[in-house]
Amino acid sequence: MQFLTGLITRSPWGLQALIYVTAALLIICIGLGVTVEIQSARLDAAKARQDVLGDKLATQNRAVTIWKAEADKQAQRVKEAAKKAERVRTVTVERVRTVTVAAIPPACPDAVKWGAEHALEFNKRWEDEE
Repeated sequence: MQFLTGLITRSPWGLQALIYVTAALLIICIGLGVTVEIQSARLDAAKARQDVLGDKLATQNRAVTIWKAEADKQAQRVKEAAKKAERVRTVTVERVRTVTVAAIPPACPDAVKWGAEHALEFNKRWEDEE
C-alpha cells in the first residue's frame, strides 16, 4: 500500500488523479446523502398514506360488519314474518272452511238466527287458535 501511495504522490499526474478521485468520491457521497434524504421523506409520506388508508379500511370493515349484522337481523325478521303469515293463512283457511261447511239455513232470517247462535262458539274457537 505504501508503494502505491509513494508512486502516486511522486508523480504530478498521480497526485492530480488522486485529487480528482477524491473529489469524485466526495461528490458521489453528497449525492447519495441527498438521495437517502429524499427516499426517507418518501418513506415517511408512504407511511402516513398507509396509516390513513389503514384507518379508512378499518372504518369500512366496521361498517360492513354492522351492515351484515343488520342484514342477518332482517333475514331473521323475514323468517319470523313468513312463519307468522303461514300460521295466519292456515287459521284463516280453517275459519273459512268451518263457516263454508256448516249447515247454514238458506232463508235469510234463519241464517241470521243461526249466525247469532253460533257466533260466540266461532269467536271462542278462533280466539283459541291464535
